[in-house]
Amino acid sequence: MIMTKKEQFKVLETHYQGCLKYWLEQGEDAIVAMMYALEDIKRIRSNPFSLKYEPIPPEIIQEVVGKYSKSITKVIQSTYVGKLNSDDDDHIRRCVICGKPMKEGYYLGGEYACSDDCTLALYNGDEKQMYIDLHHADEDGGECYWIAWESYYL
Repeated sequence: MIMTKKEQFKVLETHYQGCLKYWLEQGEDAIVAMMYALEDIKRIRSNPFSLKYEPIPPEIIQEVVGKYSKSITKVIQSTYVGKLNSDDDDHIRRCVICGKPMKEGYYLGGEYACSDDCTLALYNGDEKQMYIDLHHADEDGGECYWIAWESYYL
């Protein structure tokens, strides 16, 4: 029996919600959990709740991915955009990759990155160099290290 389009949407949405719950239980913050759950949906090719092969067309998957991508964008905007904007916005410590205000993260020779993923992006995917630089963080004058600050402000 072939699933209807409505059933396919329901399967994908149910799977997304299950993945989101999993990532939240793993300790990820809401935005990261949403992004991971979205990546999980992108890998779906068939109904994950069925033992028999029931394919889900790529266009249905893309439609659901688009819906949840918009949700993530709204959450990011409502969480960060405008919350810290003021006359001294130039003095807020922000991730150079995603723009998220930071109270903790990596200091990388004058630039800030909020997570491992953003740090790796700052290194253009050069994971080896990133780990070499971070390994030398304890040395006097080390320019790359993880740190927590008391506020978002510089």
